[in-house]
This record gives sequence, C-alpha cells and structure tokens, in this order.
Amino acid sequence: MGTRTPLPTTRNSRRYGHNRAICSAAAAAVLLAPAFAVADGELAFRPGPDGVLSTWLAAGPFPARGTKTTPASSLGRLGAATPERGAAAQTPDGTRTWIAFGSRGAWTNLKDLPGGGEVAWLSCVLETERPTRGVLSLAVNRGSTVWLGDTILYRRTDGGLIRQDFEYIPFDLPAGRTVLRMRVPRTAPRNWGAFVRLLGADLAPAPEITVRLPGVGLDDSLAAFADVTLRREPTSRGFDLVASASFAGGGPVATGVRLAVEVAGTEADATFDAPGSGRVLLHWDPPRDMVTSARLTLGARSSQLPVVYRARRHEALRLVAGALARAGTTIPRTSLDSVLYNAQRLTDLVASGDLDHTHLDDVASDLVRLAEALGRGEDPYATARGPLRRAYRSSLDGTLQDYSLYVPPSYRTDRRWPLVITLHGMHGTSHRQLRYVFGFDLDDGESKEHAERHFPALPNPNMLVMSVFGRGDASYKSAGEVDVMDAISQVGASYRVDPDRIYVTGPSMGGIGSGGIPLRNPGVFAAASPLCGYHSYRVYKQVIGRPRQPYEEFLLGNFSNADWAENGEHLPMRVVHGTRDRPVSSEVLVKRYEALRYRVRYDLLEAGHNVWGATYERGGIFDWFRPLVRDGLARHVLLKSSRLRHRTNRWVTIDDARDYGAWVELEATAREGNRIEVRTANVDAFTLTPRPPLVDLSGPVLVSIDGAPAAPVAPGRPLSFVRSGAAFVPGRGPGPGRKRPGLAGPIHDMQYEPVTFVYGTRDPAQTAINRHIAEKLREVRDNATAIYPVVADTDLDPRDVATRSLALIGNPSSNSVLARIQDRLPIRWDGGAIVVGSRRHEGPAIGTMFVYPNPENPERYVLVVGGTDAMGTAYSDHLPELVPDWVVFDRGVLPAQGEVLIADGSLRDAGFFDDEWRLSDAARWTRPTSSAGAASVGAEEETESEAETE
Repeated sequence: MGTRTPLPTTRNSRRYGHNRAICSAAAAAVLLAPAFAVADGELAFRPGPDGVLSTWLAAGPFPARGTKTTPASSLGRLGAATPERGAAAQTPDGTRTWIAFGSRGAWTNLKDLPGGGEVAWLSCVLETERPTRGVLSLAVNRGSTVWLGDTILYRRTDGGLIRQDFEYIPFDLPAGRTVLRMRVPRTAPRNWGAFVRLLGADLAPAPEITVRLPGVGLDDSLAAFADVTLRREPTSRGFDLVASASFAGGGPVATGVRLAVEVAGTEADATFDAPGSGRVLLHWDPPRDMVTSARLTLGARSSQLPVVYRARRHEALRLVAGALARAGTTIPRTSLDSVLYNAQRLTDLVASGDLDHTHLDDVASDLVRLAEALGRGEDPYATARGPLRRAYRSSLDGTLQDYSLYVPPSYRTDRRWPLVITLHGMHGTSHRQLRYVFGFDLDDGESKEHAERHFPALPNPNMLVMSVFGRGDASYKSAGEVDVMDAISQVGASYRVDPDRIYVTGPSMGGIGSGGIPLRNPGVFAAASPLCGYHSYRVYKQVIGRPRQPYEEFLLGNFSNADWAENGEHLPMRVVHGTRDRPVSSEVLVKRYEALRYRVRYDLLEAGHNVWGATYERGGIFDWFRPLVRDGLARHVLLKSSRLRHRTNRWVTIDDARDYGAWVELEATAREGNRIEVRTANVDAFTLTPRPPLVDLSGPVLVSIDGAPAAPVAPGRPLSFVRSGAAFVPGRGPGPGRKRPGLAGPIHDMQYEPVTFVYGTRDPAQTAINRHIAEKLREVRDNATAIYPVVADTDLDPRDVATRSLALIGNPSSNSVLARIQDRLPIRWDGGAIVVGSRRHEGPAIGTMFVYPNPENPERYVLVVGGTDAMGTAYSDHLPELVPDWVVFDRGVLPAQGEVLIADGSLRDAGFFDDEWRLSDAARWTRPTSSAGAASVGAEEETESEAETE
C-alpha cells in the first residue's frame, strides 16, 4: 500500500486514477537541475498499459451554452490551429489557454480542471510514419463530440452509463500529424471526463502511433503524468524504502530518467526509460526511534514524504513471524490466519507511512500478545475479548478474508451464545460497521478512518457480534454471500454459537444482504433487520419502464429479495427505511411479507438514507433480536428457489428441478399419525430429513406427494423421492448428465465457484483483447475484492482443471484450451461463424458467452467467451448483468454495458440449456437487432450506486 505524492485525487483511485493540471513549470513540486536534456515541445508520448491515454492538452472549463446534451458540429476557428501548451484555445465555447492535464489512471477527471464551467476541450496530436488503421476505445459524457482532423469521428447522443470501453471507434490515420480533439460537456452530476484507449486494428496498443503534446516539456510531463510512490517495507531493524514511478495513463518517451530516494543523508538512485516503470530500493537502519522525511526525486521533481521508525512495531512483526513459523498443529488454523492477517495489516500501515501513532502502537502491542500466546502453545484468541479483527483463508481465491468479531467480557464456553451478524454498506468496512451496530455513528468532525480505529467503550449485549467484509462492494451476492456464510461457519467452529439464535442486520447495501441472505438460506437465521435496503430489481431506476425479455423476468426475481419472501415464514423481520429515500425499495418486501401473513415490523422514519443511527442507538437492535428464537422443528416448511445452489430449508431439500429456467417450490407439512404431506412445483427430486418429535423414525413414515395416496417408507430408509412420469417414487436425483445444484447455470452462478481465467495466446491478433477481457471479467463487481487468477492458455496448471472452474477467453483459433474441448461443447466455431444448433451467426464482430460443464472435469463449470474475431470478444464486456446460460451478440449489445437489462440493446440469440444441458428451442429467445447507441431511457450517467451508507 504505497504512499502517493500529494496530488489531487478522486475518491476511487483504483478505478479512476489521479489527475493533475500543470499550468506552468512552477507547478512542479520542488525543481532541481535536470538530469537529462530533451528539447522542450518536441517530446513524444506513448499511451500506458493496454493503450490507456490520459495525457492531454486541455482548455476550459467553459460556461455551458445552449443544450449541453447536443453534440457540437463545428470546430470553428479551432480547426485551423494545432494545440500548444500556453497558446490560446479559440473554441466555439470561448477562449482559454491550453494546459497540460492528465491522469495517473484510465479516467481523465475533468472536474479537476482549475476554474468553474460545464464544457471542456481535450486535444493531442497523433503522428505516424505511414497510413495506419487504428481504434479508439472511448467512454465520454452524453453530448460529447470527437474530431480527427476536421472530421467528426464520433458523437455520443445516448444517455447511458460512462464505463470504460463503451465504444470501439475505428479510424484511418494518414502519414504525418493529425490533431485529435474532444469536446466534453458535463452532463452527469458526479462523473465528468473520459476513458480513452488508443489501439491498433487488432485492439492491442498501437506502437506505430506516437502522441505529441506541443509545448509540453519533460519536467512538466513528469509532474503531470507520473505516478510516484514510496513503500516503506519494514525489516527487523529498519526499512527497505522502495520508490516506484510508472505511467498508467501514458507518459513521455525519454531515456535516462532519474529516480532517487534519500533519507538521513543516505541515497539510492537509478535511471529508467519512460514511459516504462522505474524502481529504486534503499536499505536504511535508523539509529533510534525517529520521525523524519524521505526525499523522492523524479527528474526535476522532488517531494518530501514522512518516514516513521518505532522499534517496537518492527519487533512485534519479528516476534509474530517467528511464532507463526514455530506454531504447533494444535493451534486452530483460523487463529493462525487471524494472527497473520493482523501482522500483514501492521506491515501495510508501517509501509504506507501512516501517522496515527496511537493506533499503530496499539496494533503492535496486540501482536506481541498474540505472539507470546503462540509461543506458549496456546490459542491466542481463546481468552481474547472485546472487538477483534479476525480472518480466514477463502476457498474461492486463497486470500485472507477479514471479519470483525465482538466477544463479550462475559463469554464462557460452558453455554451457547447468540450471534448477531452485521453487514456494512457500500464502500464500508467490517470494523467500522461493528462500531455502528453498537450505536456509535461518526462523531461531529470525525473521519471514517478514525472511527474505524478508535472505538469507544462498547456496551456488553451478552451476544457475539460479527461484522463481515463480504468482498467489499460485492452486494452480498455470489462471492460476497459465500464470504458471509463461510465467516459464520468459521465463528461457529471457534466459539459456542447457539444455532437457534443467529441474527443478521445491516444498512443500505448491507440492508440488501441482510434481507437476501437469510431468505436464500432459510432455516439458518432466527430473525433479520434490513435497513434502507433495495429489495427488488423491479423498482430500480435502471429497470422501471424498460423493455424486458422473458428470461429477464425470471432473472430479475433471482436477484430480488421480495421474490424469495416465501422462505421467510419462520423469519421475523424488522424493516427500516427513511421517508426521503424512496421507501418503495423496502416496501416491496414488507408488502410481500404482509400478503403472506408473515411476521414483519416496518419502521418508516422521518429521515433520508441514514436510518441506522436511530435504529442502532443504545444497542436497540440487540434488544429487538434478544427474545427471538429459531423454530428448528417447524412442522410446516415452504421452500422456494430460482437456483438449487439454495435448496434447503430445515428438513426439506430439493435435489433436482424439471426446468432450471423457472422457480421451484416445495411445501411439506408433518402431521399427526407419522404422516408428511408434500406439494411440489417444478421439482423432479427431493429429500426429507425430519427428526423427532416431528415424526417417529422407529416406525414407517407415511408420505403423500401432490395429493397422491400416502405411501409408507420403512424405518431406516431415506425419505428421498424422484419423479417418474407423473408420479414420484423412492430414489435419488439428479441422474448423470443432468443439471444439478451448483452446476446448473445461469452464467452468473459461476461466481460462487473458485475460477481461473484463461486467455488465449495462439493468435497474436487476439491475445491483447483476450487478456484485457479476462482481467475485466474476473472482477465480480466494481470495487469488489475477489482476486481470481488470470493465466495464459500455455500456463494453465492441470491442478486448476481438476479443482477449479475455468473461464476461457478467446475463440478456438486463439485459445488452445478451448480448441482442445470445442468438439464436446454445444456451441462451436465453424470458420467465421458461431454455430448454435442449426443456426449460424456469421460475420465480423460477433461473439458468444456460455456456461457448461467442463468436458475435462464435469464437476466444474467452463465459461466460454469468444468472438468470430477480436472485436466480437471485446463486445462481451457490454453484456448486461442479467444473462441466461448462453448468449450470442454483436454491436447491438453496446447500449447494455453496465445495465441490468439488455433493454435498448439487443442480442442475436440467447437461452437456457435444458435440464440435460442440451440446446432447447423452448428456452430460446431472439430479437431484431436495434441500432447500437439508442437512448437509454431512464438511465443515469453514474458509475457508482446511489445506495451509499458511507
């Protein structure tokens, strides 16, 4: 976790990068004598990795004139001039001075331009020695216009989202120099700027195209575009100071660029060629505890960064490393993982130069205590009380996943304890949410960071209280849900948890999770209290009033808590929402509960989004949970599910479905006389596991299914039944070759599994886009933290084939793993066509995505993503959130990027496989191709959810 030089940043640095405007040489930090000489104004620039271009000359902002959403049609006097730093930019919107303006990432954030206004111009010069075919990957605000020379290259008229790679625009660049210009109006409330990648015809970075910024010298370009960091790696007695410089958004072409780091009279330096990356390591052992500064120098730019040495912190890390290495096998694995997590956390805090000395010293003291306990052969958490930071190792990606746990001072192991799970909101953390659920919101003027680190004395609710990270902003779906359920299992294995008193609550995104997780996992929780959550996709702004495909109706319910409400018969709910925060988002679930006559309390507070402050005040949520106990022996059980990954409710389990593209439902009632009555809908196999006193297992159990006469099942025989024709008979399902729980699709179901992403390298013309798409698809959601591996097809480990699902990116001519199994897949490539049954999809820029059992390991998925060419593969990034088992698409999918529905986009072909993984015309949908770029009705140009608690 490096420390960046003090530069203006956007909130989400990982995604948007860092921006800096340089109006003059004096804007650089501290100027020193240049270590090299390059003629000012003659620099060449190269885009960053993946062709990212965020090095610009900028003019503006200008006041808005006329309709901002209407693209401009004329360059006016600007068309006759080559832009140059310091020269007048005579645009149709007014006159400003061209300045060097850039980013240290993919997002060029125009809100960082100095001055006020609503319209900005960006420009650079593209140069090539010979005529060249290129592609501009672009995402800009609605109303933007792009010119290449005097010709309009692109206009954006729709109102869709601003997401990287929204549009791929081919262009022909003549030999010599051509000016690229963009006019970008501010038409979104929060996001104003551009994602730009400069690519060749094969969608790989284009080395034959040089970027020039006339008038921008090397010193200015290093100050504007270089990302300089310092990491203070702790050693036993000091630091390895690692200085790094890179150009994620592009930078100048220069040799011998000097990078140096100096502290306390000791210096190390190196030279590197820009826009590559540079790295310098300086080992430093301070003579005593001290706070000093390291000077970081890049070219003529210097900055001072703090370096803090406290010997006790380094000693704590040394002690822990030794204790972990010597720990015996009697120490629980989860305790060792928790110690390692806390050691890594202190390492990162020290390395970042964190100046919260009180907190770092507390963390070091805690680590010493943990190490001493390990040294005595004791579980260091056996007697730990209060708020703890803990972790376990995830089966999905092998990483340590943190959770925070409050263990009451009164905790003893001679009885069982209630467990309250709390889930944070968007951009939240597990430890800060632990504080919130006890009723301690942010104090006046308190930062979120301080709130997370410095807890007040927490009252004792005589309950275990756990706050789960849930993979960050994964919305507690897929990997996020897996994290919550795994964390519950970890705590249950380490502490005496009462299985009849497990509760869940959370605000906003945590409200979605605390409503959805107990309904998808019925029988686990005694009660739930979702706060200001969003419980139906059907009331989302991206969905209301939009056209829908039949399969989307089914998938909308899959992600909508209200559609799972039938499972809440024995789950009391307390739902809280604010009057000024679209209460319909919660009321859809409340009304469903009321219609089912289930137990629900609805608190509608006079408030906006923040209702957690009032709800959690003085431990109020613990008081509401305390008297509620799970009915573990419910005589009546109702189970409804849209995917059999969620297939159990108490003593009822659905083993197989007739149609996996529709909801399944099973209702069972244990009656007097050792009789069970069962009603099914879309069920092909199920198992009952009742126990006394519901039934007497020493005698025959009478089972009546769907109104048929009750048939006795002898003692000791499983109560498992499978459909045979119109009736059920004793037996187990599903049979071989059929869909089954955990291997049934649709595409998003794969996110519950450990996955390795494999990009094809056989065809050089496709390798770059294959890798780019693999890197994007492995992100579960924006700002989620699942870290799935990405490897080349030539580097795939056979152990991954045996133990993990695979995502294969690239068609068979480019991906050797796909070529190996293609003849055993239901969708295949034939020359320049993608063949789905009897239908051929032939032509350029056509792609497919589908999920299927891996022929080389039928117990795991294979996800296939590829096109008839590189562009067809690229368009897979535009698929909406809701897709069935398989889809075929072309350019018509563009408007759906970042959306929930295909809506104003289009698919060539889509459907579910049947229950035996065969293509089925009964579950297939096609649609006439609409024009890409059509207006996205009701969509908002935002890249982050409105549902934020932080």
